[in-house]
Amino acid sequence: MPRPTDQLRLRREQAGLTLEDIQRQTRIRLEYLRGIETGDYSLLPGKFAVRRTVEAYCNVLGLDSARMMRQIEGSHSSSIESSYSVPAPVDKTPDPSAKLPSRSRSRKERTETRAENETSRIRGRQKEQRGRRRRKKSAVGEFLEMIQAPLKKGIPLNLVIILVGVLLLGLGTVWVVKEFIGEETATQKQKTSSEKNSSHSSPIQGDSSVVELIKPSETYKYGDLFKVSKADEIMVTLQVEKETSFIYRKGGPTEKIAEKGKIKAGEKKSFHHDKWISLEVGTPSHVKLIVNGHEIDTSHDAKDHHYQIQRKP
Repeated sequence: MPRPTDQLRLRREQAGLTLEDIQRQTRIRLEYLRGIETGDYSLLPGKFAVRRTVEAYCNVLGLDSARMMRQIEGSHSSSIESSYSVPAPVDKTPDPSAKLPSRSRSRKERTETRAENETSRIRGRQKEQRGRRRRKKSAVGEFLEMIQAPLKKGIPLNLVIILVGVLLLGLGTVWVVKEFIGEETATQKQKTSSEKNSSHSSPIQGDSSVVELIKPSETYKYGDLFKVSKADEIMVTLQVEKETSFIYRKGGPTEKIAEKGKIKAGEKKSFHHDKWISLEVGTPSHVKLIVNGHEIDTSHDAKDHHYQIQRKP
């Protein structure tokens, strides 16, 4: 005989879902879902559980849960073959000799389990601390044994002390050398960075303006940022040894492109602006970049390099 809940199974199969998929979405026990589908309501603890399970199941599949419950209850009341049953009323008078309800026992068990887990974690930490202490003691013991071993073999104490001193001196020397090399490397890196920054701006005699590299392309996403001071406007000239492309923007790197194109070998291209010149040069290693009479070193710059030249008020 068809069951009202057959609709759930058919809809689930049409959607390509398994009972496990429904279980993951509803977080309801698999046996409860299976009981609803098969009409074996004895697998569920009571009418409330049936209603809640049907409601969650219908919500996943987009069915009317209230209508489904009416059909289930109607089928139960009118059909003898239906296995859906509602527990009979029971006397709720507390019995002093009765055991705790299963839910209370479960909560108690969970509390005890948590306490046991916490105790295990504390014991684990204590064990780990004891292990560390033992390892430290073991290291000290090994060191003492290393000193005592020569003494047992008849080597004079003075010689043992000298050997230990040499060993400690060697370890100290290694540490000092490492520290010195680390500091020297850091100093060299700083020196190299300073040389790079200074080499970017080589003033030509007779020019009163000042061009400074404020941010290199490694730290500024729009390329090398230069600032020009003691000047009324920015004047940039590209002297090209080999043909190169360029893109020019007025007012900053995010402004619209004012001009783009190619400059042939042996030619010059000049740009003027009162605030900001943004340039992208295709092959900067073959270009002389002159800003307000100052030559910028571009020999080590990568292809399609960006230069931002801003006038300092």
